[in-house]
Amino acid sequence: MIATVRLCVVLALTVPVLAQPQLVSADPTAGSMGGLPGGEISLTFDTPLDPSTVTSTSVQLYGRWSGVHGGPLTLTQGNTTIQAVPVPPFACGEQVTVTVQRTVASASGIPLATPLVHSFATANRPAAFTFTLAGTRSVRLPGEPNIITYGGHAGDLNRDGFADLAMTNEASSDLRVFMNDGAGGFLPFTIHPLAGGSVPSPIEGGDLNGDGWMDLVIANTGN
Repeated sequence: MIATVRLCVVLALTVPVLAQPQLVSADPTAGSMGGLPGGEISLTFDTPLDPSTVTSTSVQLYGRWSGVHGGPLTLTQGNTTIQAVPVPPFACGEQVTVTVQRTVASASGIPLATPLVHSFATANRPAAFTFTLAGTRSVRLPGEPNIITYGGHAGDLNRDGFADLAMTNEASSDLRVFMNDGAGGFLPFTIHPLAGGSVPSPIEGGDLNGDGWMDLVIANTGN
Protein backbone atom coordinates (compact mmCIF):
# COMPACT_ATOMS: atom_id res chain seq x y z
CA MET A 1 0.00 0.00 0.00
CA ILE A 2 1.42 3.25 -1.06
CA ALA A 3 0.43 6.33 0.91
CA THR A 4 0.26 9.57 -0.94
CA VAL A 5 1.28 12.64 0.98
CA ARG A 6 0.25 16.00 -0.36
CA LEU A 7 2.18 19.02 0.80
CA CYS A 8 0.32 22.31 0.82
CA VAL A 9 2.41 25.41 0.81
CA VAL A 10 0.75 28.66 1.83
CA LEU A 11 2.46 31.80 0.68
CA ALA A 12 1.79 34.87 2.78
CA LEU A 13 1.89 37.99 0.71
CA THR A 14 2.79 41.20 2.47
CA VAL A 15 0.39 43.98 1.49
CA PRO A 16 1.26 47.48 2.63
CA VAL A 17 -1.41 49.15 4.77
CA LEU A 18 -2.14 52.69 3.69
CA ALA A 19 -2.64 54.90 6.74
CA GLN A 20 -4.21 58.32 7.03
CA PRO A 21 -1.86 61.31 7.12
CA GLN A 22 -0.77 62.25 10.64
CA LEU A 23 0.42 65.65 11.85
CA VAL A 24 3.96 65.36 13.20
CA SER A 25 4.88 68.99 13.88
CA ALA A 26 3.50 72.51 13.73
CA ASP A 27 4.90 76.03 13.91
CA PRO A 28 3.76 77.90 15.95
CA THR A 29 3.22 74.98 18.30
CA ALA A 30 -0.19 74.18 19.74
CA GLY A 31 -1.04 76.32 22.76
CA SER A 32 1.90 78.68 22.26
CA MET A 33 1.45 82.42 22.77
CA GLY A 34 4.24 83.97 20.72
CA GLY A 35 3.17 83.67 17.09
CA LEU A 36 3.77 86.62 14.80
CA PRO A 37 0.48 88.25 13.68
CA GLY A 38 1.52 88.04 10.03
CA GLY A 39 3.94 85.16 10.37
CA GLU A 40 4.02 81.92 8.44
CA ILE A 41 2.09 78.94 9.81
CA SER A 42 3.47 75.45 9.04
CA LEU A 43 1.82 72.05 9.46
CA THR A 44 4.01 69.03 8.69
CA PHE A 45 2.58 65.56 8.05
CA ASP A 46 4.20 62.13 7.98
CA THR A 47 3.46 61.53 4.31
CA PRO A 48 3.28 63.59 1.10
CA LEU A 49 -0.09 65.22 0.45
CA ASP A 50 -2.07 65.49 -2.76
CA PRO A 51 -1.68 69.17 -3.79
CA SER A 52 -5.14 69.26 -5.39
CA THR A 53 -6.74 68.66 -1.97
CA VAL A 54 -4.97 71.56 -0.22
CA THR A 55 -7.20 74.56 -0.97
CA SER A 56 -8.61 77.65 0.72
CA THR A 57 -11.73 75.59 1.44
CA SER A 58 -9.97 72.61 3.02
CA VAL A 59 -7.44 74.69 5.01
CA GLN A 60 -8.85 77.73 6.81
CA LEU A 61 -7.39 80.36 9.15
CA TYR A 62 -9.56 82.00 11.79
CA GLY A 63 -8.89 84.72 14.36
CA ARG A 64 -11.14 84.96 17.42
CA TRP A 65 -11.61 88.72 16.91
CA SER A 66 -10.64 89.27 13.29
CA GLY A 67 -12.56 86.34 11.79
CA VAL A 68 -11.68 84.42 8.62
CA HIS A 69 -8.35 85.16 6.93
CA GLY A 70 -7.20 84.40 3.41
CA GLY A 71 -3.64 84.19 2.20
CA PRO A 72 -1.42 81.97 0.06
CA LEU A 73 -1.18 78.23 0.74
CA THR A 74 1.89 76.32 -0.41
CA LEU A 75 3.21 72.77 -0.08
CA THR A 76 6.91 72.33 0.69
CA GLN A 77 9.32 69.64 1.94
CA GLY A 78 8.24 67.12 -0.66
CA ASN A 79 4.56 68.04 -0.27
CA THR A 80 4.58 67.06 3.42
CA THR A 81 4.30 70.60 4.85
CA ILE A 82 1.42 73.03 4.44
CA GLN A 83 2.55 76.64 4.75
CA ALA A 84 0.05 79.48 5.16
CA VAL A 85 0.51 83.23 5.52
CA PRO A 86 -2.52 85.12 6.92
CA VAL A 87 -3.81 88.05 4.86
CA PRO A 88 -4.43 90.44 6.51
CA PRO A 89 -2.34 89.72 9.63
CA PHE A 90 -4.04 88.59 12.83
CA ALA A 91 -4.43 90.96 15.76
CA CYS A 92 -1.81 91.00 18.49
CA GLY A 93 -2.71 88.72 21.40
CA GLU A 94 -5.39 86.96 19.35
CA GLN A 95 -6.33 83.28 19.51
CA VAL A 96 -5.78 81.69 16.10
CA THR A 97 -7.41 78.48 14.90
CA VAL A 98 -6.30 76.55 11.81
CA THR A 99 -8.70 73.89 10.54
CA VAL A 100 -7.78 71.19 8.03
CA GLN A 101 -10.76 69.31 6.63
CA ARG A 102 -10.94 65.56 5.99
CA THR A 103 -10.89 66.28 2.26
CA VAL A 104 -7.12 66.79 2.53
CA ALA A 105 -5.58 63.51 1.41
CA SER A 106 -2.22 61.85 0.97
CA ALA A 107 -0.58 61.43 -2.42
CA SER A 108 -1.98 57.88 -2.43
CA GLY A 109 -5.53 59.19 -1.97
CA ILE A 110 -6.06 58.44 1.73
CA PRO A 111 -7.91 61.32 3.50
CA LEU A 112 -7.38 62.49 7.06
CA ALA A 113 -9.08 60.27 9.62
CA THR A 114 -10.71 63.30 11.27
CA PRO A 115 -10.60 67.06 10.72
CA LEU A 116 -7.53 68.69 12.24
CA VAL A 117 -7.82 71.72 14.53
CA HIS A 118 -4.62 73.55 15.50
CA SER A 119 -4.70 76.55 17.84
CA PHE A 120 -2.20 79.08 19.20
CA ALA A 121 -2.08 82.77 20.13
CA THR A 122 -0.20 85.66 18.57
CA ALA A 123 2.20 87.69 20.69
CA ASN A 124 1.09 90.80 22.53
CA ARG A 125 2.81 94.12 22.00
CA PRO A 126 4.77 95.52 24.98
CA ALA A 127 2.65 97.75 27.21
CA ALA A 128 3.27 99.90 30.28
CA PHE A 129 -0.02 98.91 31.96
CA THR A 130 -1.12 102.51 32.34
CA PHE A 131 -4.69 103.12 31.26
CA THR A 132 -6.96 106.13 30.76
CA LEU A 133 -10.73 106.15 30.27
CA ALA A 134 -11.39 106.77 26.57
CA GLY A 135 -15.17 106.99 26.89
CA THR A 136 -18.34 105.20 27.94
CA ARG A 137 -21.28 103.75 26.02
CA SER A 138 -24.75 102.97 27.31
CA VAL A 139 -26.26 99.65 26.27
CA ARG A 140 -29.75 100.78 27.32
CA LEU A 141 -32.34 102.92 25.59
CA PRO A 142 -33.31 106.20 27.29
CA GLY A 143 -35.52 105.43 30.28
CA GLU A 144 -35.11 101.68 29.87
CA PRO A 145 -34.88 99.62 33.09
CA ASN A 146 -31.99 97.33 33.92
CA ILE A 147 -31.43 94.86 31.07
CA ILE A 148 -28.62 92.94 32.83
CA THR A 149 -25.94 93.07 30.14
CA TYR A 150 -23.88 89.93 30.70
CA GLY A 151 -21.91 88.56 27.76
CA GLY A 152 -19.85 90.37 25.16
CA HIS A 153 -17.84 89.40 22.10
CA ALA A 154 -15.53 91.60 20.06
CA GLY A 155 -15.33 90.46 16.45
CA ASP A 156 -15.24 91.77 12.90
CA LEU A 157 -18.85 91.09 11.90
CA ASN A 158 -18.82 92.94 8.55
CA ARG A 159 -15.24 92.16 7.44
CA ASP A 160 -14.11 95.79 7.29
CA GLY A 161 -10.98 95.09 9.35
CA PHE A 162 -12.33 96.58 12.60
CA ALA A 163 -13.71 94.74 15.63
CA ASP A 164 -17.40 95.25 16.36
CA LEU A 165 -19.00 94.62 19.76
CA ALA A 166 -21.96 92.28 20.40
CA MET A 167 -23.58 92.25 23.86
CA THR A 168 -26.12 89.80 25.30
CA ASN A 169 -28.72 91.02 27.79
CA GLU A 170 -30.36 88.63 30.22
CA ALA A 171 -33.44 90.65 31.26
CA SER A 172 -34.42 91.93 27.80
CA SER A 173 -33.52 88.64 26.05
CA ASP A 174 -31.82 90.33 23.13
CA LEU A 175 -28.50 91.00 21.44
CA ARG A 176 -27.24 94.57 21.02
CA VAL A 177 -24.53 95.24 18.47
CA PHE A 178 -22.20 98.23 18.24
CA MET A 179 -20.64 98.42 14.77
CA ASN A 180 -17.16 99.93 14.62
CA ASP A 181 -17.03 103.29 12.84
CA GLY A 182 -13.47 102.67 11.64
CA ALA A 183 -12.14 105.70 13.51
CA GLY A 184 -11.73 104.34 17.02
CA GLY A 185 -15.38 104.54 18.03
CA PHE A 186 -18.72 102.79 17.59
CA LEU A 187 -22.02 103.62 15.90
CA PRO A 188 -25.28 103.58 17.93
CA PHE A 189 -26.27 100.03 18.81
CA THR A 190 -28.91 97.98 17.03
CA ILE A 191 -31.21 95.60 18.92
CA HIS A 192 -31.69 92.01 17.74
CA PRO A 193 -34.44 90.18 19.69
CA LEU A 194 -33.69 86.52 20.38
CA ALA A 195 -36.74 84.46 19.51
CA GLY A 196 -37.33 81.98 22.31
CA GLY A 197 -34.42 83.42 24.25
CA SER A 198 -34.42 83.11 28.01
CA VAL A 199 -31.63 84.78 29.98
CA PRO A 200 -29.05 84.82 27.14
CA SER A 201 -25.61 84.97 28.69
CA PRO A 202 -22.36 83.60 27.18
CA ILE A 203 -21.59 84.54 23.58
CA GLU A 204 -18.84 83.42 21.21
CA GLY A 205 -18.03 83.97 17.55
CA GLY A 206 -16.99 81.58 14.79
CA ASP A 207 -17.48 80.84 11.10
CA LEU A 208 -19.87 77.93 11.57
CA ASN A 209 -20.84 77.33 7.94
CA GLY A 210 -17.56 78.16 6.23
CA ASP A 211 -18.88 81.11 4.23
CA GLY A 212 -16.15 83.49 5.42
CA TRP A 213 -18.41 85.52 7.74
CA MET A 214 -18.37 85.48 11.53
CA ASP A 215 -21.41 83.86 13.16
CA LEU A 216 -22.43 84.23 16.81
CA VAL A 217 -23.35 81.47 19.26
CA ILE A 218 -25.40 82.48 22.32
CA ALA A 219 -26.20 80.21 25.27
CA ASN A 220 -29.45 80.69 27.20
CA THR A 221 -29.35 79.90 30.90
CA GLY A 222 -33.13 80.01 31.36
CA ASN A 223 -34.20 77.23 29.00
